[in-house]
Amino acid sequence: SFDCSGFTSYVYKSQEISNARTSSAFATKGVSVPKTDCRKGDCIIFSGTTPGSKTVGHVGIVLENKEGEVRFIHCSSSKKHSGVVISVLETSGYKKRFLDIRRLF
Repeated sequence: SFDCSGFTSYVYKSQEISNARTSSAFATKGVSVPKTDCRKGDCIIFSGTTPGSKTVGHVGIVLENKEGEVRFIHCSSSKKHSGVVISVLETSGYKKRFLDIRRLF
């Protein structure tokens, strides 16, 4: 099974996109892009689960940015939805953990 960074790394590697192995390392790759300008394939970065933390702890891949609604795919260990899932940033608990979006290609 995958953790979030393992899944993200696997997907990017399959597309021959230079990437990282840990969620914190993804936060240093590529260039930061505003959430409003993100597009399919961008790496989305979140803090860990500690409330108020700004330490990187979770990553995923943007699937779509449509009319300000960002959908992303990631590997979750949540009891609610474990495994590879698709989430909507604005209506999920990930909104308060959002840190950055990185364009790796």
